[in-house]
Amino acid sequence: MAPADKEQQAPRLRPASLSKGRADGSHRASSTQTVSPAGDEHDLMAGIASGDQACFEQLYDRYNALVFAICLRVLHNHMDAEEALIETFWQIWRQADRYDESQGTVRGYLFMIARSRALDRRRARSAGVKSSHIEDVQKFGGGPEAHPDNPGCPVADTLDSERRLRTREAMEALTEDQREAIELAFFDGLSHSQIAEALTQPLGTIKTRIRQGLIRMRDSLRSAYEDDAS
Repeated sequence: MAPADKEQQAPRLRPASLSKGRADGSHRASSTQTVSPAGDEHDLMAGIASGDQACFEQLYDRYNALVFAICLRVLHNHMDAEEALIETFWQIWRQADRYDESQGTVRGYLFMIARSRALDRRRARSAGVKSSHIEDVQKFGGGPEAHPDNPGCPVADTLDSERRLRTREAMEALTEDQREAIELAFFDGLSHSQIAEALTQPLGTIKTRIRQGLIRMRDSLRSAYEDDAS
């Protein structure tokens, strides 16, 4: 489908139609959804790329709750999270043909876009806001000291970089299921129940994945630091 034609047939997503969720503001998939199995999500993306609104609606029904939770976690504002949610699925509608299944899951691709849109909104919201606290500290001679505990200190930056590298390596050593559950829990701030609902897995399974993944990460990090010390 030509881009211009697809723009004209774009599904209508409005905040008013998206806010019919639980009392805490979170969203639930429609009770009338006809969601394809996870293995068919590549077909959904192919359908969206060709302009199939039914495929788009199935993907939206499956993931709108989790995408909203991710956006809300970043933005801490329901209205901004609603807008980020719409922007995320609007981008999916327009750019589904850019998805490459060899680079990861549909879910991971969608979450990456959601985080990006939410962070863009947070940066835009904070742009131009001046930190008077920093100015006051510098004005009265209380500038940062060169101490490892102070952000911005070269020593602290080096230590942070090493920690991030070790953590990334430990994450990569996990199974895909463990890594996904831990990322949703600790990077996106979702509860175990939200993760279980989003991934359509029993709550006990999610808790086991997170627990076993954290144990593996702990052992990997301990081994790495012991090797450095030896």
